[in-house]
Amino acid sequence: MGGLRVVPWINFEELDTVHKWLYSQSPEEAQHGVDRVAAWSSRGRLPTAIESTSALIQLRLRDRGGHMALSLQELRQLYAFALIRFVNGMVDPLQTGSIARATSEIAERLGLPLWFVELRHAATHEHLPGISVLREAAEQALQWLYDAYWAMELKPERSPILDENKVLAIRLALKQYKDARKTFIKDSKRGRPTNDDHEEAMKRFMKAVSGPYIRDAVVPELLKPGGLVPVSKKKRPSFDYMVLSNDLLELWIPLVRALDRAHSNFAKELLDAIVKRLDVKEEYKISKELSYIVSGPVEDNAPDDDLTGNSYLLTLACYLKHIVSNDFGPRGNNIQYILRNIELNDVLEGCLRYPNHFTRAILRDISQVADDDLARDLDPFLKYIDSYLASKQNVNHGADTEQEVDMEGELNELKGRIQAMQGVILDEEEDMMDVDGSRGWTLCDSSKWSTCPMGSLPNGKVPCLDLNV
Repeated sequence: MGGLRVVPWINFEELDTVHKWLYSQSPEEAQHGVDRVAAWSSRGRLPTAIESTSALIQLRLRDRGGHMALSLQELRQLYAFALIRFVNGMVDPLQTGSIARATSEIAERLGLPLWFVELRHAATHEHLPGISVLREAAEQALQWLYDAYWAMELKPERSPILDENKVLAIRLALKQYKDARKTFIKDSKRGRPTNDDHEEAMKRFMKAVSGPYIRDAVVPELLKPGGLVPVSKKKRPSFDYMVLSNDLLELWIPLVRALDRAHSNFAKELLDAIVKRLDVKEEYKISKELSYIVSGPVEDNAPDDDLTGNSYLLTLACYLKHIVSNDFGPRGNNIQYILRNIELNDVLEGCLRYPNHFTRAILRDISQVADDDLARDLDPFLKYIDSYLASKQNVNHGADTEQEVDMEGELNELKGRIQAMQGVILDEEEDMMDVDGSRGWTLCDSSKWSTCPMGSLPNGKVPCLDLNV
């Protein structure tokens, strides 16, 4: 089995759709593909094959005219640049070792036509090839990219094939369960008559679910806002009181327990998905100024709607904390297991693999419910994680402090320059405007007035406005 890789597209279907757009004969669809690839590039590094495909398709669109048509010389330069980047992008990753290998040797290994290498050399070191040659090279490059990358990447075995209608059925059945269960909970609290609609809705949901859909349909639906995590932030736990409300527990724990009983892989998939969601990326921590570790109330209108928001991640962490305390803590007579198909070591390993402030809170609970030996073995890891998180925060705080000091120094320097400039200006004004020992404007004697250029001084001279800085 190959290793995991991070990709900018959401799922296999999105990758397939963008591929179809890029190679479409419709200019509108091709442009949709180029725009989507541009959006992908903002999420992370793109495979060279996709970047080159998008660049060549975009150039083909510009070459076919329109209101922004390019001259032949511009087209030649753009084609040459795109093809040079295409060849280099394919060859350079395989240029390993202390001794550089010939580009033609690597190209032959890749199955890249050698005339691409010759064209790259000519475009780099000699005269630009003609436009007809470059156009033909671009078309053949697109065909090679299709055969060598897209056709291989889009093989059915690269991703599980999910029936879209079944995914929609699972989504609908989940919503029906949620609505029926919420009605049951409200009626029970208010002493109203209840029915078994929520039980029937759960049965329909369980019937709609099958093993292959647990990871790619059921778990993602549960982790969307509106699933395990309420849409309203007022219904989510706070940093000061990291406990889920009874309403949330009564709403979702029965379904989670039923899924665990029916599908042995559900607990592991849910655990893995939650722990990975809690692994907030470094750029998010910097951009949010580490606000997610700050204790405080969460406003309902706060900009926290995405899957990396503070209260969203906190709610997921609280679910794991509840599972740890319920399934692995002291057991009472009426306590039922939530997830029977995971061990405490599974939760422990996941949290240690992704150390952050959320998983640290879960590890603290694990140390409290674990036996003495495990708690003793876990203690050094907790101290290391505390030190790691503290040092990371101090580094960011130190960088901010240094930046403030630098900015303060620059401001002081600018203030000094402004004061010096003001001193020069005031000195000149005093010299030029000190007429008859007076200050400011005075009424000139009309008998002594004569025409002069605008901006002249009362003596008729044009002042020198150059500042001696």
